[in-house]
Amino acid sequence: MYSIGKTTLDQISDLLRKRGYSFDIEEAAKQIKNKLHRVVLIVEKDAQKYVFKYLNSDNPYGKKWFDQEVKVLEKILPLEFQTNKIVERFNLPVPWMIISYVRGIPIGNVYQIDDDILKHWGGELTDFLASSLENLSKIIDIEEVGGETLKYRQQRIEEAMEIFYNYSFFTSYRASIQKMYEKVLPMICDKNYYSFCHSDLRPVNIIISTEESASFSIIDWEFSKKNLITTDVAFIYNATWSNPDWQKSFLNSVSSFALTPALDPLLYFQVMFYLASDICTIKNLISTKKNTVFHSDNLSSEYLFKLLDMYEDKFDTLMKKAAI
Repeated sequence: MYSIGKTTLDQISDLLRKRGYSFDIEEAAKQIKNKLHRVVLIVEKDAQKYVFKYLNSDNPYGKKWFDQEVKVLEKILPLEFQTNKIVERFNLPVPWMIISYVRGIPIGNVYQIDDDILKHWGGELTDFLASSLENLSKIIDIEEVGGETLKYRQQRIEEAMEIFYNYSFFTSYRASIQKMYEKVLPMICDKNYYSFCHSDLRPVNIIISTEESASFSIIDWEFSKKNLITTDVAFIYNATWSNPDWQKSFLNSVSSFALTPALDPLLYFQVMFYLASDICTIKNLISTKKNTVFHSDNLSSEYLFKLLDMYEDKFDTLMKKAAI
């Protein structure tokens, strides 16, 4: 039976200091107090920075996500992927690992890619993402897509359909949404429409460094898995709504290996659900008067209301573009 007990500062301090790393103990204490499923710290050794990840939960999903990130990092190393590399890891008494530090900043917040980055480095970003997604599609032996996977994916999407019956904003779209769902359901139930995906390719997980020329890296692989083939493309598509020219260029760049016109309904369907989920998240942030998301944003109330208007407009535009 897997169990880690309760993570303590003493455990973390002992583990890191025995290996010669220095770290911010107050940040570690804050994360433990907030009961995050894992502790993530920037640590230093010999003037070099690293990322330390320590599982902070006995939730089986937390263990699964942690193990999946290890497997993926090991698998993509031969592909010369721009990402973290494992420096040290050990599974007992609790899973932890130290990985290389990717210098730079995220290309945007949770919701949108920074338009200035698209303006100055859009071509480089397009090339990087196309190459990265093509490499991901080559990973075929981490897991199989069987009946349970297909059943789970269909169940999750059916549960997500409930979103459209809980918020009045979606009332006028329900018939169109149902029609779209029926059109893509055969794809959702067919393993041939699945590929290995990052599955959380939000702007906060794409890092840019421009010290010399622009270079990009993708981080945080714990949710990666076999998923609907349009999953990662849909995340990027959603995050670039304010720049349709770049969005079109990106879709063209991945069409040679990942997309065909027949997949357009599935792409729009996934984007629709991501938009709906984001709308619900923003509404919840407004109603609960919270202003942080994933520990990466400081969102003012004014910004949240502006964001909500923009996302509702995005949803309306998507439904018209999908011509349903």
